[in-house]
Amino acid sequence: MHPQRLFILEKILTNALKHPNSEAVKDGNGTFTYSQLVEQAKRISTQIEEQHLCGSVINVDVGRCKERVVVLLGILMSGSFYLPLEEEWPGKRKQVVCNQAHISASAKLTENSTLRIVPQLNDGNRPKKDPVPSGGGYLIFTSGSTGTPKGVVIAASSLDYVLKNSIERFNVSNSTKLLAVASPAFDFSIFELLLPLVAGGTVCIADKSIPKNPDYFEQISKNWQINCFTGTPTMFTMMTMGGWIPQTNATLILGGENVSNLLLKNLSTANQIWNIYGPTETTIYCLSKKLKLGEEITLGKPLPGTKVWVQTKKKNERTGELYVVGPSVGFGYINNIKLTKSNFFFTDSSTGFQGYRTGDLVSLTSAGEMSFIGRADNQIKIHGYRIETEEVENHINAFLGGHESCVSAIKSESETRLVAFLPKNALQSPIDSIDALRNRLKLVLPNYAIPSNILLLDELPINSNGKINRILLKNNYLEKVNISNRNNKLAQFRELKKPTMTQFLSSLLDEEIGDDDNLLPME
Repeated sequence: MHPQRLFILEKILTNALKHPNSEAVKDGNGTFTYSQLVEQAKRISTQIEEQHLCGSVINVDVGRCKERVVVLLGILMSGSFYLPLEEEWPGKRKQVVCNQAHISASAKLTENSTLRIVPQLNDGNRPKKDPVPSGGGYLIFTSGSTGTPKGVVIAASSLDYVLKNSIERFNVSNSTKLLAVASPAFDFSIFELLLPLVAGGTVCIADKSIPKNPDYFEQISKNWQINCFTGTPTMFTMMTMGGWIPQTNATLILGGENVSNLLLKNLSTANQIWNIYGPTETTIYCLSKKLKLGEEITLGKPLPGTKVWVQTKKKNERTGELYVVGPSVGFGYINNIKLTKSNFFFTDSSTGFQGYRTGDLVSLTSAGEMSFIGRADNQIKIHGYRIETEEVENHINAFLGGHESCVSAIKSESETRLVAFLPKNALQSPIDSIDALRNRLKLVLPNYAIPSNILLLDELPINSNGKINRILLKNNYLEKVNISNRNNKLAQFRELKKPTMTQFLSSLLDEEIGDDDNLLPME
């Protein structure tokens, strides 16, 4: 039924033949056996074929439910492209994403839980499509520095490669029960939904509130007998702070953020703990390391067949920007040829694989592994989500009528928060204007990209190059002010009658601040 013989589809179809009544996918409303899952996925694929939509982009906005797995498999079977949307995204952002992707159809879930593929445009009116790889795959939209999200195109063959190399690596089997917690619009969700199925295991889809609810996390883990967990270090930190202790048979796969030694210690009761790394452009992950107490926490080594290297500024240096070449590197950005040529910088003539410039700064260890250092730009990560600060700033600046703002991240022991610094004179009525700004941002940005705190300054500090001094704001405010007292501190700073922020920052300075405001650590 599908145009190419994908390993992942062949394995899932085989599992359905061998173990038709085994649990494949479950959520709070019920379960699909393997036979039920494959039968419904074939129906979706048939709908796509009958409507002559094979190879097109199909958006999926059905929420966190077992039916999402049906649609994902059906789209892959038809050789089309799966575009997941987050149900909590503002409508305007969804529209922007769908317009950029030139979608041809949407997957709809009717009131009686019936899945349908609904064409969006007549054949004669469809916009011209950008080139995409044959055989289908998926699109994931991430934050864009221009203020518009960018869509990463991943070929099904790249997804096939990553999952095929993950089964043995993470000891996934037919006894695996994985708790899926990632947002549907996060590429890690595709990994969660498919990896257990390829091995004959079970995907258990958690309620969207689970990343912030340790009690529910522990309860559902026991009730469903979960033995494989995935998530960001922030999520696992919140769970352990809530009292959760991993079982001795558990496999933990952490990604999207740095792993601390304290977190590793708190998770050490698990059977195995993995740290994985990879931008969306490299199909979920391209480096991995099995972590052990007492050993250095690194990004590890690449998947078989993938090459990585560090581009240094000087000969014999071991620190620089990470480059990746291999079968997991994506096709490029849809409808953005210029950015594609900039980041997907060349094609390996011997293999045909593309190379990707990650923008991440790493250091090569003596063991030949990569250790993460930071970013070469202003991109940050919160709960695993990539956020281009320029995108948030562009929307804020538009609201301010041209005044400049600065967006950065505050990191505490348990969480990372996004903070916006605004010049006080840009607002007519600060309290009302801040509320209006928040409402404006909710119309165009996902919740994770909306600043938790908006702080007013008499003026934003400027460095010698005439740029906003992000280093001063970050190092001398965010680091020296104790984040554990933020409720008192931030409330004080937001009161306009108190001493100005600039005066306060000046009183904190006890060391020289450099002019390089581009090198910021990824949180």
